[in-house]
Amino acid sequence: GYLKSDGTSYYPGGYWTSEDNNVALTYQWGKAIGSNNSLRFYHNQYETIHYGSLDATYDLTANGLDWQQSWKLGEAHTLVGGTEWRQEKLDDHVSINKGFTTSAVYIEDRWKLPSNWTISLGSRYDDHSVSGGHTTSRLTANREINSKTNAYVSWGQYIKNPTIAQMYSNTQWWKGNPGLRPETGETVTFGINTKLARGTKLQASVYRSKIEDAIDWDW
Repeated sequence: GYLKSDGTSYYPGGYWTSEDNNVALTYQWGKAIGSNNSLRFYHNQYETIHYGSLDATYDLTANGLDWQQSWKLGEAHTLVGGTEWRQEKLDDHVSINKGFTTSAVYIEDRWKLPSNWTISLGSRYDDHSVSGGHTTSRLTANREINSKTNAYVSWGQYIKNPTIAQMYSNTQWWKGNPGLRPETGETVTFGINTKLARGTKLQASVYRSKIEDAIDWDW
């Protein structure tokens, strides 16, 4: 193989294979009373093998458990909460054989107001086994203009933890950084959704994001 003038690599005759297996078991209850309650366990396994190029193997396994519960506190007031747990492990058979565990708890308060307004406010706490704990929040206001159209504005924070590969890769092609901090940011969005004739849907939105400690590979 060789490097092209734009910095990308080229391998004549190189190819790769991938296998993606996902299994999930979900139990739901409360639909008869308008609740969306669920308990879900899942197992995901993704493997990619490169031949005649990077000569590398990427074997990622994830196990997770999610629980969500809603409580109707009144005709116009609903509380939704839940927890998430996820364990990931990456083995590239060269430099990485490590794993992360992430757990989270969240709650969202939803109110139906006069004049077809809906307000929702939520917060979430994530605890990462390497990056530590972080809290994010979100606020959304939605107005139903008519039976086919609604407009909304939202503000939300987010956190994106570095992947195992981004932190611990140590090959001739990839060099990770164990000192990476999580990527954080916030986004403000204005949007509108409408239904047109013959089942056609139109969605439009504009947004502005502010990002700190953005994570990307340096080519």
